[in-house]
Amino acid sequence: VDAERAIAALRPRTPHFLLGAVGTVPTRRRLGLAEAVLRPVLARASEEGVDASLEPSTESNLAFYSRLGFKALWHETLDGSGPQVWGMVRSGS
Repeated sequence: VDAERAIAALRPRTPHFLLGAVGTVPTRRRLGLAEAVLRPVLARASEEGVDASLEPSTESNLAFYSRLGFKALWHETLDGSGPQVWGMVRSGS
């Protein structure tokens, strides 16, 4: 709950699509599945002129989301030594 509160305070204040967890089992990675799931949502966000945000907790995923147009806006280590989280936003305009 404390971690959720800390992250919520960093999220965009403007209307946006908040994308939840996106994951692929290791044996199915790099087949385009995550992108296939995200593309329709990102297209809709663009059609509506609304930003999309997400919060990956694995640094290696930053490059993947960057290729989809997301930019990292913040980085937090929860509870000082806990998991790391990056806030990324993709402009809907």
